[in-house]
Amino acid sequence: MKELRMAALAALAFACVHSAGAQTPPQACKYATRMASGQDVGIVIASDGGIWYASQNANRIVRMDPKGGETPFVPVDGSTNGLSGLVLDGKGNVWFSKRGGNVAVIGRFPEAGGEGVEFAIPEQHAFPAGIVMGPDGKIWYFDPVKHKIGRVGADGSMEIFEGPPKLNPGITPTDMAAGIDNSLWITDLGENALFKFDLGSKGWKRYDIPEPQAHPKHVRVARDGTVWFSMVARNKLGRFKNGTFTSIDIQNENPNGLHVAEDQSLWYTTTSSTLGRIKPDGTREKYRCNNVVGPMATTADGTVYALGNPNLMILKPGDTISAPRVVSSSNVQGASMMPLGASPVKEVTLPELRRLFEDKSKKLVVHYNVLPKRGCGPCDESVAVFEEFARKNAGKATFVRIANEYSEAAWSDPWYRANAALTGVPTYITYFDQKEVTRVVGRESVPVLEARLLPVK
Repeated sequence: MKELRMAALAALAFACVHSAGAQTPPQACKYATRMASGQDVGIVIASDGGIWYASQNANRIVRMDPKGGETPFVPVDGSTNGLSGLVLDGKGNVWFSKRGGNVAVIGRFPEAGGEGVEFAIPEQHAFPAGIVMGPDGKIWYFDPVKHKIGRVGADGSMEIFEGPPKLNPGITPTDMAAGIDNSLWITDLGENALFKFDLGSKGWKRYDIPEPQAHPKHVRVARDGTVWFSMVARNKLGRFKNGTFTSIDIQNENPNGLHVAEDQSLWYTTTSSTLGRIKPDGTREKYRCNNVVGPMATTADGTVYALGNPNLMILKPGDTISAPRVVSSSNVQGASMMPLGASPVKEVTLPELRRLFEDKSKKLVVHYNVLPKRGCGPCDESVAVFEEFARKNAGKATFVRIANEYSEAAWSDPWYRANAALTGVPTYITYFDQKEVTRVVGRESVPVLEARLLPVK
């Protein structure tokens, strides 16, 4: 009854704010190229200034050093994909969640590279949608399919907690954030509510959002206990502080990511390619940032890093210095991790590709993405699939990818069009030797192709 009274009082105290202070005109963001892109699941800043980000489609976790150089990591078992979360534990380990394949896992590997390990979630058909570092120093994940949350110890041991009672079928978490009082805050889109989970008592409290059918999604908690959340069905942001809900209008733009910076400003991205900031004093800023809709992180000096496709947005308000560019990549070696170094895949021009096809003495494996204007390699995962296939079979054939294969110039060439069409649509990999051409339509088909790729005589 006490919890119900609290929810009722919160509803009575609800306010709608159409303007949270003055707002500056939109400004342009700056960008840096990056290695992985597509379905980004997380970005974090390490204590050494390195930037870590994870891409689901490319199946990579990448570290960008302060000078812009990038080091890619294959998350332990490179044959599975479905990255869904990324955190650093502050003890030199990178933790991630995966929800693809036949088993759902929580994994880790050292930041410097080395032996990595994946722990299976002990529930059939589990679906970890993301992970966070809890106030207890443990890794927590949330599962909207099993309607539960879980805690992972350093040794991989797991505890699974049921959602709040009297919910049918149960809590369906859409996001989770660590609170300031040994708690976790969770949004539930279907219940239109915020849920608080106390790590000590393992008890739940529910706070109904007064805005009807708000569809709360993202959630973050500031140092003073303010809970920020997005209302994607209402194109608004929400704030819950001292038992009071406040609705914040963001000019009818759909929020797509939240982050609380060191100065306690709230940053948010929208599906309208804008980046917004609400300062602690209520003043607001907005920046025009093309294709930036993903997760974000900030550094102590106020620089904002936000993920998009295909670039990393770098913004330091008021700074006019050009964003850094990727200048190098490093080798990564470790047990249970696929070593990454110089790529065995060579980019070739159209004339070079034609000469390779005409040379029947060598086996050739060609990567085609898709027909023009139908998609892209980073988006359909074929780049990552082909790269792994080439590394595992280096020396057995020549592996190539045509430079600028999306161009109209390539597809207007009758020879290229005819040979690319050999594999159908969509096209991932063509295996060519003196007698045969084989189509691979996804990661699961790679073992079939490998069985046919005999050592070069």
